[in-house]
Amino acid sequence: MFKVGDSFKVKVEFPNGNVGFGRANILAKEGARFFVVVRNAREGKEHPPVGSVIYLVGNYQENVFNGLWSAKVVGEKIIDGSTASEISNPKFTPIQQRRKATRKSFVCPVSLEREEKEQGAIKTSSRNISFSGIALESEDKALQKLLVGECVNISFKTKFGQIEAKCRTVRTDYNWLANRADAGFEFVELEPKQKDLLENLLNSLGADEEETADKGNMSSGLAGWMKGGKTDTKFVKKTSNSEN
Repeated sequence: MFKVGDSFKVKVEFPNGNVGFGRANILAKEGARFFVVVRNAREGKEHPPVGSVIYLVGNYQENVFNGLWSAKVVGEKIIDGSTASEISNPKFTPIQQRRKATRKSFVCPVSLEREEKEQGAIKTSSRNISFSGIALESEDKALQKLLVGECVNISFKTKFGQIEAKCRTVRTDYNWLANRADAGFEFVELEPKQKDLLENLLNSLGADEEETADKGNMSSGLAGWMKGGKTDTKFVKKTSNSEN
């Protein structure tokens, strides 16, 4: 599957916990090791340090993608005058859907405020929504600075009315390819009226009956919508929250 000259969309998990997205080209292969150059939209070439994990997404039509090919960065080497990252032989890891409620595509402006309210509202846009949470994106880098576990307040308009909710941040990423920040949130506080509005919205988007049955669990915080943190794969489409 992997050949010299191939190009892949990639997600990179750095040792410090940060996550980035870009594209990698395979420059050479020696035994079970590959040498790749990773690029991102903002800074060009990126040299992930040893210990980073690179996830590759193939462009092959025959590949039914239900998991991730992952490889660890084990060193660097000069290949044809370019510094390339040396990675281990990629291994395939199946991905299991851990969300209790199916996401529905939903795009609209969303206002987000941190509980400290030291800064003004962050202007974002929704990407998808479920009974348990919502995924947002923004060109405002303030979205990327949210801490996992941090609670925020969001509000957005629907044809059924204004929905306001307290949410917990479950992941934040920066998408190099799209030059934007992405974040996933789980609903932790919704007033009864807000729950009804959310139910109406999701039903209008085609929510299934079994998903509707899960809405009663929202008062305790709807964990499970995203597995969160650095294991997110939203760029595989979600990679993401994984392209939604």
